[in-house]
Amino acid sequence: MATDVGVLEAILANAVTTARSVLEAEDDAAPIAAVLIEALRLARARAADVPTDADTIAQALLKRLAPAAAQHLERFARVPTIDDLSAVATKIEGARYGHNLAKDIRELVILSRRYLAGEAIELAGATFAIELLADHGLLRRDEFGFETPAELPSPGQVLETAKAISLTGLNVALLGLNEGGGLVRVEVVGGEVLPPLREPLDIFSKERLVEWRREFPARYARLSERDVDGRLPDAFQLARAFDDSVRGLGVTALPPQRVVIIPDAALADFPVNLLPVDGVFAGEHRAMAAAPSLHWLSEAEARRARPRGPSHCWIPTANAPEGSLLPRVANDLAPILAAAEIALTEESSMPAALQGAELAIVAAHGGLATLEGRFFRSVADEADEVMASERLARGLAGAKVAILFVCNSTRLDMEPGAQANLGLARMLLDRGCSAVIGSPWPLRGDVPLHWLPSFLEAWNLDFPIIDANSYANEKVGGFADIRHALHVYGDPLVRRQVR
Repeated sequence: MATDVGVLEAILANAVTTARSVLEAEDDAAPIAAVLIEALRLARARAADVPTDADTIAQALLKRLAPAAAQHLERFARVPTIDDLSAVATKIEGARYGHNLAKDIRELVILSRRYLAGEAIELAGATFAIELLADHGLLRRDEFGFETPAELPSPGQVLETAKAISLTGLNVALLGLNEGGGLVRVEVVGGEVLPPLREPLDIFSKERLVEWRREFPARYARLSERDVDGRLPDAFQLARAFDDSVRGLGVTALPPQRVVIIPDAALADFPVNLLPVDGVFAGEHRAMAAAPSLHWLSEAEARRARPRGPSHCWIPTANAPEGSLLPRVANDLAPILAAAEIALTEESSMPAALQGAELAIVAAHGGLATLEGRFFRSVADEADEVMASERLARGLAGAKVAILFVCNSTRLDMEPGAQANLGLARMLLDRGCSAVIGSPWPLRGDVPLHWLPSFLEAWNLDFPIIDANSYANEKVGGFADIRHALHVYGDPLVRRQVR
């Protein structure tokens, strides 16, 4: 820390010297003004020594700028208020496409994280700041499927939306990272927004999250494999491995029963079923789901009402080698699907019936980008016929629920240069699906056989998808890589269509 302060003091001293030269030469003041004001802010936050004339020089630089530019820098020089966040959000014009909006809000992201790091954060401000950090990059569509401009909500809209959602029998937890990497949590239960809470560093650490990402979530599928000596881990070793993997990545509490997590886009890659709550996986004692943002979730009811076609399942088994996985999955599921009157297609071509289906069920192999081991890239059959993820998303467009027995299908990664996520599940929401069920890590081939009958049982009893998935996961049992593999992403309260 002392070294960091020394470096900061040197940067500040150099900035002051450069600023004096700029003022004397009457050069462009904007670049050095931005550097000096940020250096001053950091120096005061870390109790570093500040040159006596630094503030005077900073003010002289600001006077050289246009009023709007000076106001912009002054806003970044202090701990922002909810009014600052609202003012900046209001100035961001509605983007024609959501992914543009996710790139346009980079400065707002900085201010939101700084707000959450302030000494005194208000209930309304914390809720608004975390919502601004959520993924607003999805396309918005009207009832006819046409895209409408993306926009950011106001602080009042965020509060009212959170309260309204929590009155539907669904508790809400918003999770956001502040400027220092600390976790801020806001819960909304029964129409009441509870005071924001900062998690202790031993409960959640951004450094642990960075470390977790080097191997997980993909490694969850390998924890039960044999070690270098050919030995399988026993039950105690496997349980400890799962617990160790999420240590320092939890929260002290969550509401009971149904909970939807609204994550900062920088947190959305962490599987919510495995979120430790006082040392226990969240999915053990409550039904869990995640959604891109409160704003997206506020439009869920309109999507639920749209009519959908019959459910359909696609498992491409054509030209599959003998003994390969997908034919076994198809054989396992065929009687279950027939009993539920769900048609099964095994041809290599994706059936048109998946588009707009009530349940669009797919079993296939899922692949990540080879070089990085991140970013969902494609699906494939046993004959190595590869389909890009975007094509699959188009083929399932408008389905009410996409159920994906596909490895890594609900894995999310941060989009470079944007406050948004990338992944197959997100693509499907972008294409008009209400919800997606899938695994963020490689899925065992026997899970569909044990999971699907219980899910269909609950679904046909009019359970909302969050409860149906939780019920089916419980019936599957086993260790966390199996029992908590299938996650809900999207609208947690979508239900069976009454025909």
